[in-house]
Amino acid sequence: MLELAEAVMRLKENFRKQKLTEVIPLSKSYGRVAAFDIPSPINVPNFSKSAMDGYALFAEDTMAAKQEKPITLSAIASVYAGDDPSSINAARNTCVRITTGAKIPQGYNAVIKQENTTNNDSK
Repeated sequence: MLELAEAVMRLKENFRKQKLTEVIPLSKSYGRVAAFDIPSPINVPNFSKSAMDGYALFAEDTMAAKQEKPITLSAIASVYAGDDPSSINAARNTCVRITTGAKIPQGYNAVIKQENTTNNDSK
């Protein structure tokens, strides 16, 4: 096994930054590396979306939460990727079940991972 310092030294010895660039058609660029970042002129997607399955909530409502003293929020709705959550009225001490890629309902400012929650819903 290689030690970290040895691996870094080998990388520095063998890595050569490419200084030459060329202009080619996009159709010929497969497998190539861009010489510089190409920023998008638009946000994609153009809304705040959840990066994980979990619950959309107000971050401020969770500030007092501790492992030994969890907080309880009321789940008022569920939102799936592709759903329009505009009819959901965000309120303090509530949350919305949300899936990866779903639009975060207006008003909520955080998403907690499903794995960091316990669902006490008896349904």
